[in-house]
Amino acid sequence: MKPIEFYQSEGFGVFGWIQFVFIKVFAGSSTEAYKQEEDHYAALTNLEPKISHMEVIDYLYGRLNIIDQKSQLILTLNTISLGALTITFQYAEVHGKSVSVFGHPYLATAMFASSTMALALAFTLSRLRFDHISPTHGGSSNAEEYQKNFFSITIARQVMLSLARTLTALAFVFFSIMIVPRLLSS
Repeated sequence: MKPIEFYQSEGFGVFGWIQFVFIKVFAGSSTEAYKQEEDHYAALTNLEPKISHMEVIDYLYGRLNIIDQKSQLILTLNTISLGALTITFQYAEVHGKSVSVFGHPYLATAMFASSTMALALAFTLSRLRFDHISPTHGGSSNAEEYQKNFFSITIARQVMLSLARTLTALAFVFFSIMIVPRLLSS
């Protein structure tokens, strides 16, 4: 089974399709990132003193755990930012003020859109789908295919995390542009 086919065999929903697109676009075996993953794996297996392949796999899964932990942080930050935006709108409504008192409504829209897209990517990152060496259940039929699938998953998650982190930063910039002048003027 090729690195992408195990995703196609799943019949997945929206988040699975997002991850599939990122794997297809950014993590194909012809990309520079994929070649770097192969080189990294080869260097790990050739370390002196020798480490076992299981130790290398544990290390690689540790990298995925780091990505998962960072995606949890992005989920938390964006949830807080959307909550702050909601409180801001509620404050404006309670005090009979227009939302424009906090800046242009496009800023709020841009902040909401950035934060929502980052949340969607973070939810996609939290979708647990790993390959298995089990051809009868849609997994890899050998260790080489498993390795290719693992590299594709790792690269796609790194790209999604990077994009989600950028969108989160943008959401906070938009929110700061909206709120900081108001705080300084009061």
